[in-house]
Amino acid sequence: MEYVRFFETSSKSEIVGIKIAFNRVGLRYRVLFENTLDMAASYGTGSRGAILEVVKDDLEVAEAILLDMGLQKIERPEEKESDFIIWYDKFSQKIPVISDMDLSFRLIILIIVVAIVAMGILLPLTLVLADLRT
Repeated sequence: MEYVRFFETSSKSEIVGIKIAFNRVGLRYRVLFENTLDMAASYGTGSRGAILEVVKDDLEVAEAILLDMGLQKIERPEEKESDFIIWYDKFSQKIPVISDMDLSFRLIILIIVVAIVAMGILLPLTLVLADLRT
């Protein structure tokens, strides 16, 4: 399932209202960074707040629901496909084991995999070079 960024807010009540409306009609969605709103508004002022994403197939229905609630969908300039985070989000959504995880967890998994591969190459190379010096 490909998710599309749909709505951003720093209001917990807006997120709750949208979730109730989406659940009522059975829309597939996910909310990112919702815990920021739960902790304290002052700590999250530097962030964009919670981000609501919907499955691409449900986009039209979600827009209609948001319009009925008197809210506006976020309008962003066209995102560049070359941006690494956007590319990795789309790529990692195709991997069945991690596709439903939050993007931040998928990025942590990438960092761990890269570190393991780097250590698997650098450590043996360092040992070989140390043997050559002696």
